[in-house]
Amino acid sequence: MRYTSPLTVAGLACLLYIGTLGGEFVWDDIPLIAQNEALRSLKNVPKALTSDFSGLADPSKRSGYYRPVTLLTYFLDHHLWRGRPFGFHLSNALLHAICSLFVYLLSLDLLNSKRAALAAGLLFASHPVHTEAVAWISGRTDILATLFLLASLLTLRRSYPTSLILSLLCMGSKESGISVTFLAPLYGTLLSRRISLKYLGYVVLGAGFWALRCSIVGGVRLPPDVYVPPLILRIADVPVVWGRYIYKLIWPFRLSAEWDIPLPSSIGPHHILGWLMSGALGYLLLKRWRDDPSTTLGFGLLLLGLLPVSGVIPLYDRVAERFLYLPSVGFVILLARATSGLRRVSIAWAAICLVLLPYSWTTLRRNQIWRDQETLFRSTVRDAPNSARAHYNLGTYLLGRGNYDEAIKFLRKALALRPGFKEAQYNIACAYALKGDREKAISALARAVRMGVEDPKFVAEDPDLKPLHKDPRFWEILKRMGLTAPGPIPSVPPRSP
Repeated sequence: MRYTSPLTVAGLACLLYIGTLGGEFVWDDIPLIAQNEALRSLKNVPKALTSDFSGLADPSKRSGYYRPVTLLTYFLDHHLWRGRPFGFHLSNALLHAICSLFVYLLSLDLLNSKRAALAAGLLFASHPVHTEAVAWISGRTDILATLFLLASLLTLRRSYPTSLILSLLCMGSKESGISVTFLAPLYGTLLSRRISLKYLGYVVLGAGFWALRCSIVGGVRLPPDVYVPPLILRIADVPVVWGRYIYKLIWPFRLSAEWDIPLPSSIGPHHILGWLMSGALGYLLLKRWRDDPSTTLGFGLLLLGLLPVSGVIPLYDRVAERFLYLPSVGFVILLARATSGLRRVSIAWAAICLVLLPYSWTTLRRNQIWRDQETLFRSTVRDAPNSARAHYNLGTYLLGRGNYDEAIKFLRKALALRPGFKEAQYNIACAYALKGDREKAISALARAVRMGVEDPKFVAEDPDLKPLHKDPRFWEILKRMGLTAPGPIPSVPPRSP
């Protein structure tokens, strides 16, 4: 009976994601894993410690992310499973099960109730917002960061040095793992009911790690066409972003790989109200942290876990469901804390099942979205109709499948949603060329060059544009771009410059 609850939590987590094991590599999985030649040799393992996350696969496409721990797990999976996606999906499912088990153990420490801890573990295991992090192999970064953060908290009382090492692994899994530097001191303070200077060790470790990552990869590299609002607007918008995330946790039944969230253009009353509410919540937690540590840590995990992804630091993905993997730990602890106040066990479990059953059903359905590229991209276009990137991804996928007319339709929509989207315009030229419409292909290519496509060698060597090689206008465009002679035609180039 002692192991019934933890086995139930881990078992539910595995059961809900067993359907993902037959999934393919999708989206970022393809360049990061499937086409990453560096993963094929264990001699490249040391490079993971000194490489950009995306740069290990393609040094010309450095992202400014430093995630050596995640890269090491990719090496391990690749050599255990000979590069098959099954093994990568299995690892994600098992890591999620371990995280769910850690949520149970942490809740047991905080809530001192097996029923409430079991509720927290089951709610975390089944929450639909986790599907992006678990069903998508590249979402592993958030799972690993959460796993090591929870492990750091759980070992804090038993072994301070071990907790510090686990914190280092947390930060090495993903940049948002930096939240461990303030969540670990918060947890230690709540447990001991006093503030200790030893918790400064996490801050020092975090500062040292951040200095190391900056020396290796520098800052995050955003595309030049990505608009970044002024700092004051980004700070003002933090409570609004928090509100959108919390709503997604409470009502996780309209999920999407892309979010249509407008950027802040000015400070409004909703920003002021949001900060007033955040300040009031902070004041109440400061007053009651000694009397109610579980609630304080729950809100700490929720809000402080969201802080690195709240938009203050510009990121390529401004918001994403996978960012909620860590904050959801705080959410389920607060939810379980609420059910522990119900005295009748039957009513408490009825309330838990009322949430658990739709969560589980939604998770099973949502997992199917991630099984292959076309299903994912078509679903994303449906769920985020105003996302230029969603239409671009689907159009580019259809282009690769030879469905040129439909590809052009979605690429044009991407261009309409984001004027100046040069990659979409370039791929329209490729689609017309492959379709055999030389006039429209030349016109589309000329427009792409005017938009800013600057690599004449890439254009000359792209086999998608090979049907244009006999047209002198094609070489005239390349001449204006600065190319004096055509280069060799490779077999499989990237799809867009």
